[in-house]
Amino acid sequence: IHAQEEAPGMTKMCLFYPSPSGHARSDPILNQSCASDHVHTFYGPQNFHPNTSYEQIRDTSPQYSTSPVVENQSLYWHPSIYEVVIANGQKTYSRVSDLESSPYYRWNTSTSPETVAFPPGFRMIAFCKSNKIVSFRLNLQQ
Repeated sequence: IHAQEEAPGMTKMCLFYPSPSGHARSDPILNQSCASDHVHTFYGPQNFHPNTSYEQIRDTSPQYSTSPVVENQSLYWHPSIYEVVIANGQKTYSRVSDLESSPYYRWNTSTSPETVAFPPGFRMIAFCKSNKIVSFRLNLQQ
């Protein structure tokens, strides 16, 4: 974990995961009933079945999580990355496993309203369509 104040009142924190909690064809935000069309790499609780609930993730025992912070049982994931090797006309796909992944948080402690935790059931997808545009998709399940 790396946290520091970068300017008066502005704090940032990175959580560095030593290893993923697993890999699966699961995307609990997009589809809660069946497999995803591609593999994801997960960090945090090892409970990443498509229909896993917020409460199940939150209540995960730290012994079943790769989170470096006991109090943070958030589940993070990204599409798994594969290296493609072509030898003698045959393609071989190998999952890249030596990735360093870390969620990055930044908040201003000197402004009002104050920064607060994400609400229960908070879900977000972030992606980049170009080098200049970042889009977010939020899904607050009640």
